[in-house]
Amino acid sequence: VNEDFEPTRLTWRAEVRGKARGARARIGSRGVRGTYRRAGAGSSRIDHRSAAQPLDSVSAYAWLPRQDLTPGRRFERPLFDGRRLSNLVATVGQPRTLHTPMGTREAIPVHVTITGSPMVKDGATRPRKPRRLTLWIGPEDRVLYRVESRWGALGRVTADLVGARRPG
Repeated sequence: VNEDFEPTRLTWRAEVRGKARGARARIGSRGVRGTYRRAGAGSSRIDHRSAAQPLDSVSAYAWLPRQDLTPGRRFERPLFDGRRLSNLVATVGQPRTLHTPMGTREAIPVHVTITGSPMVKDGATRPRKPRRLTLWIGPEDRVLYRVESRWGALGRVTADLVGARRPG
């Protein structure tokens, strides 16, 4: 990532249903270029244009807490998932008290919706359902205390920060 917590390069590898996949890409102010590989299907070029520098799934968690978290603020950015571009829209909510394993904290909810990425299944391309999640961020320390989402058959998924180690 650069000094603004925006990604500049991305490399990932995964195994999905026993098939290896991966990507190597450079992310710039107006898009993404690179290569996507899938075992048995070879490589394909990534060349996506965007109006702003795309975030990736990991850098979004570092970028959002650094923004102006005034309630009602709205942010919209392209989001690169390693293969395609989506659209990330984040809206800042009203601060609330949050009970976490680290104790009671004042936190600001940032409601995120990810839309626009096509899903390919059985050769047909159709819109993917929007993905929604809420990030709970400390207003003073900008620490991400909780992530909440709905995830298929799992239902509501909550990930809480259980500890923090400070340098020094």
